[in-house]
Amino acid sequence: MKWRLVQILAVLRAALPVIRFADARAVLSDDHVVHTALGTIRGVPQQFGNERVSAFLGVPYARPPVGIRRFAKPEKVQPWTVRLSVLCQADEG
Repeated sequence: MKWRLVQILAVLRAALPVIRFADARAVLSDDHVVHTALGTIRGVPQQFGNERVSAFLGVPYARPPVGIRRFAKPEKVQPWTVRLSVLCQADEG
């Protein structure tokens, strides 16, 4: 019985990196990349009920309200040259 448990754990340990790699490939695929007038954004696949969608988080819609813009009206965001990514809500450089 103990030997059987060791075998099962060994198989699971060997399969885990393959499963993680497959998940990473799904997230990093170009299927979730959108080119906009302001720049390129990478989304991440998500499941909502029976629907698969691409989620785009951290998309800048206005310039940050810092300094003299703190209490001013929102200003249009400037185009970006790097691909924005939702994986860490930062650019991919």
